[in-house]
Amino acid sequence: MPERPFYQPGASSVEGLPLLLQMFHTNPLVMLKPHWHAQVEVNFIVRGSVHYRMNDHEISLSAGEMCLFWGGLPHQMDDLSDDAIYAGAHLPLVHFFRLHVPTDIRHRLMTGATLVTSATDQSDNHNFERWNRYARSGDQAKAEHAVNELLLRLERVRFEPYRLVSAT
Repeated sequence: MPERPFYQPGASSVEGLPLLLQMFHTNPLVMLKPHWHAQVEVNFIVRGSVHYRMNDHEISLSAGEMCLFWGGLPHQMDDLSDDAIYAGAHLPLVHFFRLHVPTDIRHRLMTGATLVTSATDQSDNHNFERWNRYARSGDQAKAEHAVNELLLRLERVRFEPYRLVSAT
């Protein structure tokens, strides 16, 4: 049985390019140790499941769940199912602060809470695929459009059931 590959901090540009929107739609990698970066992280679990150790809590996510958390605090994806696929973004703070969300949610996120919703549907998978293509296209207009659509999707979370997970 082949050994599973692991996430290597520094091998991606997330830690080194804090002002760049980075989108992904891929198989996640287990992290051997916590890492942090200067972006808010959005993860949508397309298939399978993942487990995170956050700064002060742990969280398991399954297919169809989406989460949002401040990547500036230590976090580690320490387990995942063999079939896991996830999509999402490392959202620069300049865009996070454009979000129209209640102040208490913004505060809780920036102090370590994880926002989780299972109020998703098949359009989320298609949207994350498109946003990933647009962000990687080299076309600035498409990349900006991806950011704007992602922000609107995140703003919509407050109109559906969600939970904020933290140690407190």
